[in-house]
Amino acid sequence: MQHNVLVGNSAVGRAGLGSFPKPRYDKARGREKRQMVQDEVRAEVEEDRRIKMVAMYQQGAWTRWEHAEQCKVTWSELWRREPQHIKFLIQSVYDVLPSPTNLLCWGLSDTAACQLCNKRGTLEHILSCCPKALSEGRYRWRHDQVLRALADIVSTAIINCKYQHTPKKSITFVRAGEMAQQRQSPPGGLLNTAQDWKLQVDLGRQLKFPEYILSTSLRPDMVITSDASKQVVLVELTVPWEDRME
Repeated sequence: MQHNVLVGNSAVGRAGLGSFPKPRYDKARGREKRQMVQDEVRAEVEEDRRIKMVAMYQQGAWTRWEHAEQCKVTWSELWRREPQHIKFLIQSVYDVLPSPTNLLCWGLSDTAACQLCNKRGTLEHILSCCPKALSEGRYRWRHDQVLRALADIVSTAIINCKYQHTPKKSITFVRAGEMAQQRQSPPGGLLNTAQDWKLQVDLGRQLKFPEYILSTSLRPDMVITSDASKQVVLVELTVPWEDRME
């Protein structure tokens, strides 16, 4: 922290000096000073942990999930979750679940073959790409549970949405030397632009795309249509393995 005081604020990018001011350790007092020390210690500990995980190919696979969303878990969410659920989440991230490959590595099994298709039973194979589990609908069941929750939320939002007629956009000219008046955008989102939304979900029976819009054999997971405003919203739910996020 004292070294940072000697170095001072350095320029970042093409911005000028002083564009990104930082609090100085020598001028901080009380709680602010303690917070700066704690942040510095946390950063050093996190850097050491990340260096150790990068060196571990299997347990450090999460460091290569560049396009995966970060899961922020609060203490209140931890208290509400079951212990087995938390245990499964942590073990799956670090690949220490009892998959056939891990059981063979730990000396607890004689083979690393998947019990369903006899291929190599890695954690990725078990949770994401076993052809036997796919044909039996096991992955489909997990996918449909998430889709059903999304459909319930969207259905409730359609019922509670308040239609707001938005006038056509016009260009407002501003005289020289005057300031443009900022217009407040109307509250709400896309659902508030129409009042005749129809929701179709690929659950139960096979979803058929509305033929009066387009004749296609493709099956989106969710289709929301509005005939009055001539809008179509397609929702495609994907639950990929983190290494195949793209």
